[in-house]
Amino acid sequence: MTTRIEPKPKEHKNSRDPQRIASAPYNFIPLPEVMVTAVDNANQLPHHNTYANAGYAHTGYFDVTLTTKSPVYVRAPLTLQEFEKQERGDEPKDNFRALMKNKADFFYTRQKDAPVIPGSSLRGMLRGLLEIVSYGKMTRVTDKQLFYRTVDDTAVGEHYRSQMVEDLGETEVKPNRRAPYYASRVKGGIFRILKDGTYEIEECTVARVELQEIASAFGKTTVHDLYELNGKTLDPLKSVNPNVTPRWDVQHADVWFDVESEKPIFFRKKTVQVRRRDGSMGERLIHPDLYLRMSKGKKLETIPNSHKTQGIVVLTGWMENKHWGFIFGPKTGQTVEVWNQSESDDWSRRLVDRFQDDDQISQWQEKAFPQDKPNGTERGQKGNLRDGEPVFYLEENGRAKFFGRAQLFRLPYENSPRDLLPEPLRDPMLIDFAEAMFGYVREDKSAKQGQKARAYASRIFVTDARLMKEYAQDKLWLARGAITPPILATPKPTAFQQYLVQLDDGKKILTHYDSPTETDDGEVSPKTTLRGHKLYWHQDNPNAKRLTANPLPEPSSTQHTQFRPVREGVEFKFRVYFENLSAEELGALCWTLQPLGETAAKYCHALGMGKPFGMGAVQLSATLHLTDRKARYGALFSDTDWAEGETTVEKLDRHALETRVASFEQYVLQELQPNEPVKHLYEMPRVAMLLKMMEFPGFPAEKVLEGSPANQQNRMLASHPNTRYMMIQIPGVQRDRNEYKERPALPDVTAFMTEAEKKTAQPVTYHKGARLKAVVHHEDDGFVFLDLPNQGAEKRYGIIDPENRRGREFAQDELVTIEIVDLDKDEHDVEIVVCAPV
Repeated sequence: MTTRIEPKPKEHKNSRDPQRIASAPYNFIPLPEVMVTAVDNANQLPHHNTYANAGYAHTGYFDVTLTTKSPVYVRAPLTLQEFEKQERGDEPKDNFRALMKNKADFFYTRQKDAPVIPGSSLRGMLRGLLEIVSYGKMTRVTDKQLFYRTVDDTAVGEHYRSQMVEDLGETEVKPNRRAPYYASRVKGGIFRILKDGTYEIEECTVARVELQEIASAFGKTTVHDLYELNGKTLDPLKSVNPNVTPRWDVQHADVWFDVESEKPIFFRKKTVQVRRRDGSMGERLIHPDLYLRMSKGKKLETIPNSHKTQGIVVLTGWMENKHWGFIFGPKTGQTVEVWNQSESDDWSRRLVDRFQDDDQISQWQEKAFPQDKPNGTERGQKGNLRDGEPVFYLEENGRAKFFGRAQLFRLPYENSPRDLLPEPLRDPMLIDFAEAMFGYVREDKSAKQGQKARAYASRIFVTDARLMKEYAQDKLWLARGAITPPILATPKPTAFQQYLVQLDDGKKILTHYDSPTETDDGEVSPKTTLRGHKLYWHQDNPNAKRLTANPLPEPSSTQHTQFRPVREGVEFKFRVYFENLSAEELGALCWTLQPLGETAAKYCHALGMGKPFGMGAVQLSATLHLTDRKARYGALFSDTDWAEGETTVEKLDRHALETRVASFEQYVLQELQPNEPVKHLYEMPRVAMLLKMMEFPGFPAEKVLEGSPANQQNRMLASHPNTRYMMIQIPGVQRDRNEYKERPALPDVTAFMTEAEKKTAQPVTYHKGARLKAVVHHEDDGFVFLDLPNQGAEKRYGIIDPENRRGREFAQDELVTIEIVDLDKDEHDVEIVVCAPV
């Protein structure tokens, strides 16, 4: 039931402006235009308890040699004793090198100096590659909405402001000039946990107050004294440190204050006084002139005063030139419900769970809201909310839309990444090659236990990879001891300009997760889609110096780790066992182990940690062993040994590889129906991109040019984009130092390919002018009815009108090449593809 994805996934547009080109060590293999299935339904998959199915006649194993082409590292798990120690908290908190989660040992099973690559890592590596080359689904895409917060001048900045700020047009308050006029849509309130376990927010009045007034009320000299760094008094020279947090002798403390008239209009100047490096004073532009409607508090006191309004101080994160804090005053008597239906699959109904999720609670919140603050009262976990804490929130239809600890808090997108994945690529009813071969378990419980539609066991089994021989220690390890690499962070899909298809490169029209939907012939579809499968470029063979952080981090760093990789040239051996594979599935497994591409190219898989820095390149070489099952089970002995039934042994050289993968390639190409004849999958653009990213030695990253602004950096090299991470702060640059600021977009893989490497064949899509092959079903009154390829669940048929026959005669079951001349519907509202013979 192969399904052609319509509308066709969006095509990413590469910028021609070097200033709009991003640099990254990764790229994306585009989403497929056709989701190729291995079987029409789960019941067609072979049983596991028999070898009698002639369509699935192949059982055996591969002996695989894995050779490291660059340093490789797979972390060892914790021992039971280490795990218990970590759970008890018996390890130092101020030294990342001593943390159990940062143990440097390579994975091993018996001896630390005998590294082992676990079969689970190898299995994941192979399955991920198979999903791509077989035009399968993308199964591991989160359904949680990502968070965003930006007030820049891009499309997403405008989207954020439209929800958080009310645009009141323009106004003029003498003696200030005419300027834009805004008010906040954000309200303030007290978070409550009710007795029945539900949640609500009690609305409060909110006033802004100068930080200097708060400092003076609490007997402090400067606004810096309201904050601290890691529990210590804040040095004003280090006030821009992102780890600066409010002091708990002020945060959430009671105050009594006066409130100016209800939300008067304030004019905000666009420049502030700043001290230059030479000590002199100057002005700095921070925002255009504007007016704000807000309440303002003043004349604060910390002792009860019946003539003043009582409230609590709310300090948000520190930033340069910040001068406002907040006071939450009396309750208004209004409450809003906070949805948190923990059993719901809809994350918009799980606001508290979402707020306290790992990808929402930042390191800053964990530091700013520890478990024992204030007053030693426990909160569930660091950063979590407690009953009675102040929050900012947006209200929608009497309920909280979302909330946060700052007035401009992070909002969840309406759409999750999974929502931007075409439906066939996440349809559990469709079974691709990866699921058919490696198995699956469905979350949907509609099928009964034991049925193949509910779960299906793997027919592929991967052993651990062990050293092929003993190595001297200096020939095995990259360095004598542990290495501390540069920061190895998790992927950041919130960088929508990289992770989503961009239809244009202007920063004001970049697509994001909530870009407006498009309507095409009455069908509503997202304006953009995910870029596809993320892979990392190979970067030759980095040495220990290149993989070591420079400068070395402080032991208190929370972002660094350590490891001990094996060096290049180390050989491991493992086996891949398989049972009951079809010829197409065996060919797919052969291709996955040894990709079939251009003859002169060398292809490597990617494995383990450190891939952004060129680690993890491994080359596989396989020998196929096929078992004659009649001989295996027809006798117990063969001569003086056990009867194993092995009759075929093939080294997968080029000729054997082409022979074995031929049936797989023919199967997939028949489903793709490319618009021009091709023999191999590597002639399809999408697979050509995949192979380009697997080429070794790949594209090593060029270092940043220190001292020149971001818009002059070498993100674009002479013949292809760079493969280094961009930088938030370029050394030696005072202005234009943030390469992310203008949101340049990542070009696709074709930007790394020569013209000769770029392929032009495309799967046929159902649109006017498209050409494809169809089978004649029958003829009636001059009309020729056709069976169209790749229909899957679509309900439509092809037809050649008498006036479009072009003098041709047709025979039943004849395969004809046709061109689509129109798309229509019949009287039963079934789609008609109006065709003409070519």
